[in-house]
Amino acid sequence: MVDIDWKTAIPWALSLATLSVGIWQYVDKAAQANREPFLREQLKLAIETSDVVARLSTTTDPKQWETDRNRFWTIYYGPLAFFEDVEVERKMVEVGNVVPRPGLPTPNLPFVSLQSKALSLDYELRRLTLDAWRIDLSNLEMRPVTR
Repeated sequence: MVDIDWKTAIPWALSLATLSVGIWQYVDKAAQANREPFLREQLKLAIETSDVVARLSTTTDPKQWETDRNRFWTIYYGPLAFFEDVEVERKMVEVGNVVPRPGLPTPNLPFVSLQSKALSLDYELRRLTLDAWRIDLSNLEMRPVTR
């Protein structure tokens, strides 16, 4: 049987545990730092998308609506596809099925029929953002769109 010198073994074990935790924290922080530029752009675009769709559903100014319609379709076919997940994509398609393409007539403003789809998209954008940043806001109840 091996006789263990606990006065030596315990400090070594604690040192190894501390070193292991330090390495794990470093690797985790480095991985997050590598993801951060992507996450910042995703967040910025999620906020812009939410803002554009909100204005499309509420503005009464035809000029502003036309500007936002053009921006929506640019986001739809361009940058958001780079950052979105399947659920956000599904909600964007739902919004895209309602927002007329550029060149088609402007609907009656405010575009009230878009409002519930805008809120539904917002909830998915929030979920995507919180998941991506690993943020737990479970106290923010995800409720169905009833407005």
